[in-house]
Parts: sequence; structure tokens; C-alpha cells
Amino acid sequence: MSNGDAGVDWIQQQILKWRVLVDDGVMEQASYIQRVDYLEKNNQVPEAGVGMTITERAPFKILELTKGGPAQKTGTIKVGDILIRIDDSNIQVFSGEQVRSAIVGPVGTPVTLYFQEMPV
Repeated sequence: MSNGDAGVDWIQQQILKWRVLVDDGVMEQASYIQRVDYLEKNNQVPEAGVGMTITERAPFKILELTKGGPAQKTGTIKVGDILIRIDDSNIQVFSGEQVRSAIVGPVGTPVTLYFQEMPV
């Protein structure tokens, strides 16, 4: 497989992930279309997150950390922890999409996340 094929596969995988978010009601169709257009034109995603997957409703439990992602690199965030606040916002009344929108932004945008540790 050539490097070009790997790039095409990556783009298709990213689009498929976004499509699942739309189908699950987590991402709006307009946002999906905008992201796909950007990805196809620029060969990169238009924003960045912190590298974690959370539940879609409060309490927002960490389900997975992306290997090598910012969340995992902190060494303090663990699967099972509960996200309780983003910057100055109490997120308990947020939808999953609102939480995602508050975390994801242009590459390099700072965001402060507060967690309740998983009970031992």
C-alpha cells in the first residue's frame, strides 16, 4: 500500500467515525458536512480534542483514553474518572454534544478539565 492509500484510508476512517456520531445524535448534520469538506480539502481535521471518549450523558465517565493523546499524557486522568467541569462551566446539565463542543477546538486552544476520581 502506498502512502497515498494510507492517507485515503485515514480520511475514510475519520469520515466513518463522524458519520456514527451523526447517526447516534451526537453531532449535527451541518457540523458533519463542514468537517468532511475541511478534511477532504486540507487532509487534516479542523480541530483537536484531548484524546478521550466519554459517556454521552451525565455523569460523563471516561470510557477510553487515546494512546499518546493529551489526556493520557497527563498521567492523572484515568478510565472511569468522571468529568465534572470544563473551564468555568458545571457540565451536569450539558448534553454529550455540548460537552464535546466545549472541549474540542482549534489546535492549541487551552481547555481546563476537572475530574472526580474513580472510586477505588
